[in-house]
Amino acid sequence: MAIFLGTSLVVSYERAKAESLGMKVEGIGIMERAERILALSVIILLYELDMYVLATYLLIITIVLIIITLVHRLLTIVFMIRGLGS
Repeated sequence: MAIFLGTSLVVSYERAKAESLGMKVEGIGIMERAERILALSVIILLYELDMYVLATYLLIITIVLIIITLVHRLLTIVFMIRGLGS
């Protein structure tokens, strides 16, 4: 769960930092804020229903998708800074 929260914070920080530099990164990546909140809600619900194995698998899948989003946004920001992106 700590990895989920940590990577979620970094994704949000990336967006805030990019926007402070005048870049638009909204809509980039698989797991934006709404998707992360929805996934977290489902994971918590599954834990409450004693479906620990399913919740754990969903947590791992969600973390992987968040990391993909993190890398995608980072690469997009780097390309924008270098003038290679739009």
